[in-house]
Amino acid sequence: MAATEACVSRSPRAPPRRRQLLTGPTDLAAVDTFLASFKPSRNNDSRGEFTWARRRRDGGEGDLADTLEERKDKLKRKSRRVLDELAERLEDIRRTAPVRATRGERSQADLRAEAREDCISSLVKLAKRYNYASGCWHFSVEQHEIDWKWRKVVEAIVKPDGALAKTRTVHAAKVSAASNHADGKYWLGVYCDDSADKDAVGRVFKVLKDDLKMTPLNYKLDILMLLGLKRRINPLAVPLAYYAKDDFMTPDERRAERDVGTRARRRTLEDEKSAGLADGFESVDESDGEEEEEEEPRPKRAKVRA
Repeated sequence: MAATEACVSRSPRAPPRRRQLLTGPTDLAAVDTFLASFKPSRNNDSRGEFTWARRRRDGGEGDLADTLEERKDKLKRKSRRVLDELAERLEDIRRTAPVRATRGERSQADLRAEAREDCISSLVKLAKRYNYASGCWHFSVEQHEIDWKWRKVVEAIVKPDGALAKTRTVHAAKVSAASNHADGKYWLGVYCDDSADKDAVGRVFKVLKDDLKMTPLNYKLDILMLLGLKRRINPLAVPLAYYAKDDFMTPDERRAERDVGTRARRRTLEDEKSAGLADGFESVDESDGEEEEEEEPRPKRAKVRA
């Protein structure tokens, strides 16, 4: 298929009428057709898979796509050995290290944090070796916003002059086929090629924040998703967020974002008071839809050595 040809197709492995895919580069007419057919707010099927938009990489997918499952199997086996080593190291720390730091000895908390950083560093190196170093900026989006936010992301990826396409780092995005929480929010992710390339990941963050006016919550490694690590399925407490949005924001930008949240809460409280409903008022969540999973304190990010 030519590099400039676009297609709207279903994954051959997916159940019928479930996983939908738009591949670019393409024009606005194809985007309109795709979005009209698979609008997230109207595709509220909890059994459905994600809807995808992707940009064909130079040279096509080739042998890498043909060996993906084999690579993933090998990567999972070796990654689980890394997790086993972490478990042994954490147990050794529990048995031998002091709970609190003493003169000449570090505390258990400090040693555990270092062990988890080393674990992440090893997992990233493995992921790069098996060409699985991608990761994802993700959002939790209100239902009334999901359609237009998804459109902005899709256009930015599949249009020839799309803002995300021009980064030459983003290869795909996906949105949940249904609101995935009781609060009705949708999951949306934007995928980068190389998680260890902080400059490239930062450029994508800037495009999302400044060009698309969408500030993501944080960035997660695909290898952790491959291993099934989640907040409630993470017995070793491996850090789930590889980057936070604050890693790419200046102090002034962080201050401005806090001010916006403060003004929003103040306006909402004034509305409640004017309506006589101030008693028992709960302030607006400042996290812009942040999921419960992201409320944990963010540990130091592991350093990746070449």
